Amino acid sequence: MSSEETTPLPHQILSSELQQEEDYRDLMDKIIDGKKIGKPGTLLGYLKEFLQKKGHKEWWFQPEFMKYAQFRVVEDGGVGWHNKSNGGKGKMDPDGTPATFGDGGRTIEQFRQEKYEGCFDNRSGKPEGPFRANIQKLKEYKGSTKSHSFNNAIKKEVTKRSNGRCEMCGHKGKIEIDHFVPKEKGGESTLKNANALCSRCNDRKCAKKPLDFIREEFIRHSKYFEDRGMKNEYKELCRKYCE
Repeated sequence: MSSEETTPLPHQILSSELQQEEDYRDLMDKIIDGKKIGKPGTLLGYLKEFLQKKGHKEWWFQPEFMKYAQFRVVEDGGVGWHNKSNGGKGKMDPDGTPATFGDGGRTIEQFRQEKYEGCFDNRSGKPEGPFRANIQKLKEYKGSTKSHSFNNAIKKEVTKRSNGRCEMCGHKGKIEIDHFVPKEKGGESTLKNANALCSRCNDRKCAKKPLDFIREEFIRHSKYFEDRGMKNEYKELCRKYCE
């Protein structure tokens, strides 16, 4: 056996592991900056806390993290406890218990998959994970990937076109500029492929292909009207407007 193929000594392995753990913690501090996106009390603030506890070797599932975040925000007093305008008090549910986060899946997906594209390994390929931070890829990361983002000119044009409303359900409020054909399915960040959606419609659409999403929506609407005795009327209207 050549000197280059010698087995590492125990103290060398330990030194390497400690360095990886140190690198991992430094990276978590860097990518989830408490002064910016990872402020204590926010969903990403709890993600940072969660990942720091996990360490660089552990795989984690998104539902596992959400369970942790919900437990911690209740423990801290409810959503918004960190906001000075609330006087240090969190929001409460109607029954008087501390309010938890809604569906945080979209926020975590944007952070992990869009902002840090390819930096979190997915062992199953499923949207819930399990995931693990790829230290080497994070070390080589140079900034926001832009690949999932629309430039400001497109965002302004889509916002103007939609008049600040969700182009799917018509809800007026906070909208998200997203891809009609998902980026993961080959969609481009162009005006033609941009649509304005509320967070609920965007979560429902997610990364589905347009035809798959149409099919799901048709089945959902069909069941809604069928359950209320309007199956034939619904079919007739579909037939009329699809001709």
